[in-house]
Amino acid sequence: MQRHRGRLARTTTSRPPFALSLGLLLGLFAVVGAVTAELQAGNTTYQWHGELVSLSDDPDGMALTATSRVVTASALAHVEGLNAGDPIVITWSGFGDRANGIRSIAADDGSGFSPRDSFRLRATFVEADLPGQQLTFKVTGSARHLASVHRLTSGLWATVTSPHRPSHGPTAVQAVEAYAPTGGQRQARMGPPDGATYQWSGELVSLVEAHGRPALWLKSRMASADALGGANLSAGDPILITWSGYNRSADSIRRVARDDGSGLWGSDRLLLRAAFVGVSGSYLTYVVQPSEESLDTLRSLRRGMWATGTSPHRPDAEMAEVVDVAAFTSTMARAGGAAPAAGDTYRWATELVSLDDSGRALSVRSRLVTSEARAAVDGLESGDAILITWSGSKSWADGIRSVSADDRSGFWGSDRLLLKATFVAADPASQYMTFTVPPPAAGVGTLRGLARGAWATLTSPHRPDAAMPVAGVESFVATPAQRAGVSPTADDQYQWHAELVALNQADRKLTVKARVVSQRGLAGAADLQEGDSIIIAWSGVEDRADGIRAVARNDGSGFWGSDRLLLTAEFEALTGQYLTFTVTPPQESLAMVQTLTQGSWATLSSPHLPSAGMPVTGVQAYAGQTMPRRAGPSPRAGELYSWNGELVSLNQGESTGTLTVTSRIVTPEGLSGAADLDSGDPILITWSGFENRASGIRAVARDNGSGLWGSDRFLLQAEFVKIEGQFLTFTVRPPSDSLAAVRTLTAGAWTTVMSRHRPSEDVDAVESVDAFDPARRAKRYVWGGELLSVDEASRTLEVSAPVEEHVFRYADRFTEGDEVMLIWAPRPGGYEVQGIRYLELRAESSLRHGYVLPATFVAADEENGRMRLQATVPQRTVERLSGLEPGSWIEVTSLFDQSGETAAVLGVRALTHEVN
Repeated sequence: MQRHRGRLARTTTSRPPFALSLGLLLGLFAVVGAVTAELQAGNTTYQWHGELVSLSDDPDGMALTATSRVVTASALAHVEGLNAGDPIVITWSGFGDRANGIRSIAADDGSGFSPRDSFRLRATFVEADLPGQQLTFKVTGSARHLASVHRLTSGLWATVTSPHRPSHGPTAVQAVEAYAPTGGQRQARMGPPDGATYQWSGELVSLVEAHGRPALWLKSRMASADALGGANLSAGDPILITWSGYNRSADSIRRVARDDGSGLWGSDRLLLRAAFVGVSGSYLTYVVQPSEESLDTLRSLRRGMWATGTSPHRPDAEMAEVVDVAAFTSTMARAGGAAPAAGDTYRWATELVSLDDSGRALSVRSRLVTSEARAAVDGLESGDAILITWSGSKSWADGIRSVSADDRSGFWGSDRLLLKATFVAADPASQYMTFTVPPPAAGVGTLRGLARGAWATLTSPHRPDAAMPVAGVESFVATPAQRAGVSPTADDQYQWHAELVALNQADRKLTVKARVVSQRGLAGAADLQEGDSIIIAWSGVEDRADGIRAVARNDGSGFWGSDRLLLTAEFEALTGQYLTFTVTPPQESLAMVQTLTQGSWATLSSPHLPSAGMPVTGVQAYAGQTMPRRAGPSPRAGELYSWNGELVSLNQGESTGTLTVTSRIVTPEGLSGAADLDSGDPILITWSGFENRASGIRAVARDNGSGLWGSDRFLLQAEFVKIEGQFLTFTVRPPSDSLAAVRTLTAGAWTTVMSRHRPSEDVDAVESVDAFDPARRAKRYVWGGELLSVDEASRTLEVSAPVEEHVFRYADRFTEGDEVMLIWAPRPGGYEVQGIRYLELRAESSLRHGYVLPATFVAADEENGRMRLQATVPQRTVERLSGLEPGSWIEVTSLFDQSGETAAVLGVRALTHEVN
């Protein structure tokens, strides 16, 4: 069927002459007079016929969509420019109070003027069927006038009464009736009054509350196999159920039809809107929405029971499909008196088993007091969701009366003393069951202050609450710690003191030693092994700890027997009255800890209630600032300084070389620290110096691996070789590629070495090596480019560099990925270059020395005079560039000698901020 939609074309006419205007006005008066006479005779309304399409809610009342026949060709021509939703005025052909068909259609311009004032109807255009000569439109009427339309079905014809004079809003339709009333319609002209209800029955399947809307799943019998009427339905489809029955009582399902949303149901009683689930034998399973007031009654029933629902005869979008639900026959639960109100709670006592680190899973043990409960747990497995019903009265629970697998149906069979939990295990001999519930966040502190095996009293709502099954926690018998005062909050901290033993920077582990001040503490540490997790309880008051009062193995229960001055740690050793243990300090404290020395004391901060993620929140020197910190703020991680040494030997390996040098010791302290060292011993050198320049060795100490160096600047990890007079000979291990600049030097030459202020286990002690004498330095040049990306895995950087114009004449010979050797154009002076002068394939090039660089061609940008290249560089160069944003301009210092596959790079710096 061809449908037409369009917008009515507007035409412009010239102003008519005065004589013609006068004639039209007189004609209009004549028409108005004739119509007025007709209306005064009592003919104010007329009837028209249309095929029913749908009935829906409208802001002005209700909206009836219908299709009627167009009886003139000119009327169809006028729909040419109309779109769905456009207001229109329909003029019918007809006589007296009977309309025959649509004579004309015009866009409603809202002017209110028309050549005639009878058989007209204001409507909204929907669509037009030009070949079939039919118009589909929408008119509005009041709910009172259109109530009878619900009894009709889509596709039937109806007779509609409208006023001759068009009107906006609900008065456009004043009555509707079937064109040829059926026997049933003739017998029941008067439908049930608005709001009238009936009762029906169904077997309970489940009750689900999702997104704040409850959904009730039921199963009811169909009166016959023809109830579905051949409808091809899928799960979730909206359906309209018509019950068999009389007056206010429904018996079984007479008919099931797809709810097409038309609002035309063919009946005005015993109707129910639902969602289709499935059919099993002669039973239909469906979903309806119960009212909020009926939920408590539903929860007190059980799956498989039958319930009686109450619904309005006519579906109503403003209210739930089911306004009330009751048990089909009274249940035991209802004999116990009025149901507890929402929010009513009860108390139950239980033995504590464990509390996880997050404080979200509390495992407890309670007694099974009936044979029914003991039998029910036999079929359960750990992790099963269960529903517990306690024995008890009013707000006190005594023991577990029944246990059932939580089938998620939402039906609990009771309305009081209920608890949702997770099954863990059952002990038939002692008749106890272990289960898990989430405790309230406010009760975690109280629980931590108890011990495994202690009893606690918990508070829960009578009706299970998935969000908070447990609302409160308190000790069954208050402990001394609890009687001492209010528990500290989760953020409250205290300070404790300990002697520093070692710092493992890689694992972020700080080993310390503190005094045990009680025999109980010594006894608790007697059977511990190195690496055991322990709980330390300090003696002290408020936020100051004095000494270790108790040490206990951390059994993982989460119950510590105290709620203050606690610390989780790792046991190392017990020597006399001193306990050595390991904790994890925060990352930001590591640099400060390294400025201390082994054997010095530190003050640490910890939360009163241990935290698995951060047992220590801060570290500082026990006696204020240390001497090195007076020099100013600590250098940033990765900051470099330079030191000088006389070259003794150079060994360049595949990845790491060895550089042996001699430097002068400038203090007596340095000489004394090297007195008992043997060749090969690891040492820690502290240079004297200022800012980023070292001037001589200030101190030498054996590197005992503690990670505590007593300074935060001018440090160097090395291997001791020998000491002669005031000169120390030592070996460092720089990366092999950093030695390229000094391969031409001989023993006795002096070198300048760059190192990090702070040693790090995962970073080389030496960053770069160069000749001290500028005249003996390997020849180098500086080139620049825009940094596009850095790939740390392949040690590749991509840059965009300037190119001399003539290179683009042959640049199209190269494709992405070609290995090339490029030659730079030097600036006057020979130290810097200004752009790429020449490019050739590396396999065909013999160039290995000069202003050259091995690279990979990516693309040429002739318009901007630039070329994109990739270069493989040393790892230390990648580390220097990894923090830069794409688009930064960099300057790279490269050697003239480029004989390797990797670009020989001495240093990199960004023009925005110096990197190296």
